[in-house]
Amino acid sequence: MPAASVCILARAMSHVSLYIQIVGRVLRSHPGKGNAILLDLVDASSRFGHPTEDREYSLDAGIDHAITRTSAGTMRTCPGCSMVFLRTLSECPHCRWSPPKIEIPDIHIWNVGLRRVYAGAATAVEHKRSEYERLRVFARRRGFSIGWVIREYEKLFASRPDLRDVTAEERRAEFNSLVETARKRDFKPTFAAARYKDLFGAWPPRSWGSAA
Repeated sequence: MPAASVCILARAMSHVSLYIQIVGRVLRSHPGKGNAILLDLVDASSRFGHPTEDREYSLDAGIDHAITRTSAGTMRTCPGCSMVFLRTLSECPHCRWSPPKIEIPDIHIWNVGLRRVYAGAATAVEHKRSEYERLRVFARRRGFSIGWVIREYEKLFASRPDLRDVTAEERRAEFNSLVETARKRDFKPTFAAARYKDLFGAWPPRSWGSAA
């Protein structure tokens, strides 16, 4: 049905290939059809990106990476008309709503590249990740803990980074450091575990106990 111009997406999307296949049915050209409307009830576009954006395809990368986005830009939902569009655009393509200006806090940004694109918590995901990786390299060279990396990242973006790359040894070292801090400052015995949970979002293993 090339003449179809409206797609109501109301089922779960487990993979980008299914998303492209379904939405693509209303993107086919047809005489008299200038555009198509996608009613995304499951917010698949936030996960998989804009239906018409460029993508890379591979036969060797495995099913999870066979189709990848060439742009890491996140999506934004317009509060004026509810249209979903790339966050990198300065205004809504439909109603011309513009996001409010973000006041950048008075903090020092050491990364020159980040300084050019910095927008506080609204900084693009790819730039946040790049700064996190820079902080990780810097911390390793100077012998700083993963806790220092988290704190510096939070100062910039008011949120915690994705810590999936942090090893068990690094987590244990951070916990031991917190235990030692509690001893030196005569804090409560629960300080190290509570602070660890605040940093990593989970309690330390019981087997670690409270001794460094």
